[in-house]
Amino acid sequence: MLADFSIFVPNIYLLIGLLIVLAVGLALLLATLTGVNLGIWHLLERRERTRQHAERYRPDGEPYPPAGRGICDRCGRPFEKVYHMPSGERLCPEDYNDLHGG
Repeated sequence: MLADFSIFVPNIYLLIGLLIVLAVGLALLLATLTGVNLGIWHLLERRERTRQHAERYRPDGEPYPPAGRGICDRCGRPFEKVYHMPSGERLCPEDYNDLHGG
């Protein structure tokens, strides 16, 4: 009994075509997901840069003085962030903003 190639050949072409479509679809899906992840990464990076800039610079563009943990010399309360002024005075963010019109 001989194989009937009149049905075998079109079926092979159909399977090869489906594999090509599947491979192209998978590549497009991978490229789309990579593009979405890259866009999200750029958005998060931009937000972080904006947050860091706002943390280091006042709204008028001047840099904040060095800061660290300590006790405010004006209100006497402890804070995670106390600005160390050039005069030696230590100010909490609230008192610093009151002093510099922030």
